[in-house]
Amino acid sequence: MQRTAKRVYSPKALESWLDRLKAGWESSFNPHELELGRQLYREGDIREIEIDHNVIIAHMKQGKELIYSVVEWSHMQPEVRSSIENMEQGRALAIAGLYETEELFADEIDAWSVETPGEGRPSAIPSPPITSTKKAGETFGKARELLIKLSAHYQGIKADAFWKDESGTVPALEGKAQSLKHPLERERMIRLTSLLKKANFVYRQDKRFYILREITAIPTFLRELLPKWKESFLVDTEASLQKLRRGVQDVRVEIKVESSYNGLQMHWNISAEGAPLPEDLALKLLRRNGQPMLFPDFGLLRIPRELVRKIADLEALRNGEAIPHYMLFSLFGQEGLHIDFTPELQWWKEDLLQATEPEARDTHLRGYQQRGVHWMKHLFAHDCHGLLGDEMGLGKTMQVLDLLHSSGLKRTEPRSHLIVCPASVVPVWIAEAERFYPSLKLKVLHKKETFEAGAEPVIWVASYTQLRRHKKQLETMEFGFAVLDEAQMIKNPDAKSTQACLAIKAQHRLAVTGTPLENKELDLWTLFRFLMPGLLGTRGNLETMLQVNRMEVIQQLKAQIAPFILRRSKHEVAKELPPKQEMVLRCPLTPLQRKLYNRVATEGKIGIKEGHERMSAMSLLAILTRLRQVCCDPGLLPWVKEKTKPEDSGKLQVLQSKLDEVISAGGKAVVFSQFVSLLNRVEHSLQESFPNLPRYKLTGGTKDRSKPVKAFQGEKGSAVMLVSLKAGGTGITLHAADYVFLLDPWWKPAVENQAIDRVHRIGQEKKVFVYRLITEGTVEERVELLKEGKAALFQATVGMLGDNSLVENHSQSLKELFDLIEIADGNEN
Repeated sequence: MQRTAKRVYSPKALESWLDRLKAGWESSFNPHELELGRQLYREGDIREIEIDHNVIIAHMKQGKELIYSVVEWSHMQPEVRSSIENMEQGRALAIAGLYETEELFADEIDAWSVETPGEGRPSAIPSPPITSTKKAGETFGKARELLIKLSAHYQGIKADAFWKDESGTVPALEGKAQSLKHPLERERMIRLTSLLKKANFVYRQDKRFYILREITAIPTFLRELLPKWKESFLVDTEASLQKLRRGVQDVRVEIKVESSYNGLQMHWNISAEGAPLPEDLALKLLRRNGQPMLFPDFGLLRIPRELVRKIADLEALRNGEAIPHYMLFSLFGQEGLHIDFTPELQWWKEDLLQATEPEARDTHLRGYQQRGVHWMKHLFAHDCHGLLGDEMGLGKTMQVLDLLHSSGLKRTEPRSHLIVCPASVVPVWIAEAERFYPSLKLKVLHKKETFEAGAEPVIWVASYTQLRRHKKQLETMEFGFAVLDEAQMIKNPDAKSTQACLAIKAQHRLAVTGTPLENKELDLWTLFRFLMPGLLGTRGNLETMLQVNRMEVIQQLKAQIAPFILRRSKHEVAKELPPKQEMVLRCPLTPLQRKLYNRVATEGKIGIKEGHERMSAMSLLAILTRLRQVCCDPGLLPWVKEKTKPEDSGKLQVLQSKLDEVISAGGKAVVFSQFVSLLNRVEHSLQESFPNLPRYKLTGGTKDRSKPVKAFQGEKGSAVMLVSLKAGGTGITLHAADYVFLLDPWWKPAVENQAIDRVHRIGQEKKVFVYRLITEGTVEERVELLKEGKAALFQATVGMLGDNSLVENHSQSLKELFDLIEIADGNEN
């Protein structure tokens, strides 16, 4: 956009220059100076023009320096002095200032209602400026009309100007003063130049025409400004400009998809109004990345940015090779993308989506588990890969083992299989296989061990840590099946363990997790990057799209991943499973807790405000952790030196009361907490209250996890198991219990659900009571609100889609973390 010069003048000062500029002032300068001055004027380089009775001062910026030229009128001609040492440049700046002054005349004086100088003009309006080569005493002929020709140009709208009379037309933009034969012609040229600048046309010095490059300004110019131009000039417009009046039009993107022997072949066609764009033009439009482009024969066209990304993703994935069949589903839900399938591909798609019942066979699996195995085999038969996302406790491990057992290890082309899981779950896989599938040969990958390529096929069971250590060996291995258990472990795409998993090469890939979405939609991207690379596009594109239109993208994600996720809830498939009842136990703050809580909150807020420039999520989380420790038991704070008692913790008092009831009724309870030190204090309290009660503990420091689990499961009467939330959230079965206590709310609802499902799972015969202990009026209540948001996010993406427009990733916002820190209400005693 050209800059409009600032004008400083008074009407009397402006009038004083009219008669002076009637004379042929241009003849006072040489042609080169005039050409330089016209270029400065056309390009809008003048920053300010000051008009006084005796001088005109033109200002402009040269580099970082402000320069000026002064024009004085002496002996019937302009004289110039300047702040520039180069006299030629100084005179060019003065010329540009004089043209700006003439443009100001054109803006201020309505001279277009007259045909000849001096006729029909009100006496109060002074005569217009005239510059001519006529000598004194000569008469003027009839003024020529100014003809403007507008045409579509690949850079914008092109404007040419011509003088028109009975003899024909001649160019008007050659810049020669000698071409002006009448005072009105100069007036018209000044008026045209002013209008072109205001409409943001830019002068092309080399081509001698003006161009309107701003694509978005073109429709407004054609609809609103052009009619006013026609009131002052003859205007000739190309028919193609009518297409530009409609504004920017989205092209039609069609893709023909057909099946080949090793994948998909895709052929793109981009058209406008039913006419295909030539390939070179289509490529230019794609390179605009969603920005509109002018095509003289088609109008203003655009490919929506989302489609540009999709095309780029597919082209990058193909890289000269066939595209996997599963990529067909990446095209679904793309607004503006029209897909044409061949009949063969349509049959493949319908066959993949068709639900069939498994053949009857002798197995110990339940009906829904047999259907899960059949579903996995069905996907693999179509060269697709899946995510088994059944709720915790429905036997996902058993279904995978049955899949491996019934598929068998290929004898003609021996291949080992690979199961990757958390270290705590490795013994579970070994135990389940030995119990139900003794013919399967499972081998644990240890630190000093290597994959034995070419040896007898086995099923390797590796922890995520061990797999990371063996990443280099993965380059030489290709497995039959690769299974990621607790696959949410790879949700961070930048983690080393994730990179190791993505390096796995396998004929069939399977992800197993009861919590495919713990925090945000991008968790799913990494899972499907392992399963079916390219299906969800690039990570960067997905992040951008989620920011632009989150709900629409969620709907699109669901359409793309739905065929490849199998998720069943206990309510759906395990009708025999007893119900569970979840309740919140409100716990009061003791006077000591309240005093310590308010101290931590106050000092934390002051410290953060004073050092706000260094505020980080880590410092906020540290304060929140201290507050949560106070809510559980003041003795958890490292600086509380005096020995505290159970009576100093409202939460321990409530827990003690409830455990009294459970033990008196002969029940079994599992107590979960994030803080191992809190479990130690609960253990000490139980020892004093119930010295003969069987007590067991499972934390990250427990070497043999199976020992306390078996002992607890085998107890005939009351017993209590104390479990670290992280260490005992996966890989164990505690369905002998019928009571679950969650001592401190955790940020992620999925982690708590995993813990609960250690008890409420297949094999449970009693109703399960789940108690969440929440300290009133504290950060714990706010954490519960965060968990509700994350649960809604999970439900919207993986479960039944609903309106989650209010769901946000709170834990990523420093402001929201800061807002969690509140002073506890009540009196300190």
